[in-house]
Formats: sequence, structure tokens, C-alpha cells
Amino acid sequence: MKLTEYPQLIYEALTRLNRLESEMTICKQKIAEVEVKLDAAIANDSTLKNDQQRKGKRSIALLSDSKYLKLTGNFLDLTDEITEAKADLELLRNQFSVVKLQCRLEIANKLAGLEPSDLVGFV
Repeated sequence: MKLTEYPQLIYEALTRLNRLESEMTICKQKIAEVEVKLDAAIANDSTLKNDQQRKGKRSIALLSDSKYLKLTGNFLDLTDEITEAKADLELLRNQFSVVKLQCRLEIANKLAGLEPSDLVGFV
């Protein structure tokens, strides 16, 4: 890959990471909405006498809520995708650094092979 191609690839990888993180934020908000609605319903349930009963009811209700289960599954998938996107971005950045160093080394080697008189006029 050419040195000039890396900035665009890094931009695309960063854009993908930002999109995934935005999706995760939205997913977290939706999970919180489901939990708040459920907590409000449980708080108004007069048949529940103590915190243990409320916690138990909450757990059972969340585990039987298909929307909640779908959202938490999506959240886990996004977590994996974000981890992968971060690794991809880091790899591209590291590859870009290596290519830049290789170019500098090539330039230095070319300059090292020149005689001082060949350098007249470069300054």
C-alpha cells in the first residue's frame, strides 16, 4: 500500500469506530428506557413487600422482556465490533508509521551515498 493511501484508510476506520460508538450510546439509552419503565411498574406494585421481592421481580421481568434481551444482545455485539474497530484503527496507524519510517530510511540512505559536493544547492 502507498503512503498516500493511509490517511484515507485511517479516516474510514475512525469514522466506522465513531459510528459504532454512536450506535452503542443509542443502545445504552434504549436499555435504560426499558429498565426505567420496568422499575416504575415495580415501584407501583403494592404486592411486593420488600427490596428482595422487587429485585427478584425486576430480574425475572428483564429476562422475559424480548426487547430488553434483543437490546442487550445488540449491546454485546457492538462491544465486540468496537473492540475490533479499535484494533483495526491501531493497526492502520502503526502500519502508516512503519511506512513513514521506511521512507525516511530510504531518503537517509540515498543522502548517505551522496558526496558533499552533490548536496550543494539543496539548502
